[in-house]
Amino acid sequence: MTFEGKVSVWWCALIAVINGIEIASAIYAGISVTVGVGILMLVVLDLILIPTLFNNRVTVTKKEIVIQFGFLQKVLSPKDITRIKKVKGFSAAFAASEDRVGIEIRGRNAVFVSLKDNDAFVKELMRINKRIQFMI
Repeated sequence: MTFEGKVSVWWCALIAVINGIEIASAIYAGISVTVGVGILMLVVLDLILIPTLFNNRVTVTKKEIVIQFGFLQKVLSPKDITRIKKVKGFSAAFAASEDRVGIEIRGRNAVFVSLKDNDAFVKELMRINKRIQFMI
């Protein structure tokens, strides 16, 4: 089953503001080495951020959970999940929204995802692995 990722307005605004500042500085200061380096960094940042708008999903099967977030991909085993919890806040994660689900995995760091239907995702994981604890 595939769950589409959620993208908040603030994520799109962040991309727009970063691009707007760099374009405005290029117009105001003219093309120079400093502005050229800034534009190059902007292109690299856009290559990281913009794909998350289109390639943002989690696929759940009985054998694996595949998290796609832009060019990043993480594969988890459902049997290794110990706890799932709902989290609101910002942290480094496979998420473009502050409404997240934290997945705690035995022996590894927790993974956070943000999906359009977090509740259905949690239910699907708990259906596959009955030993998962769910914390609100």
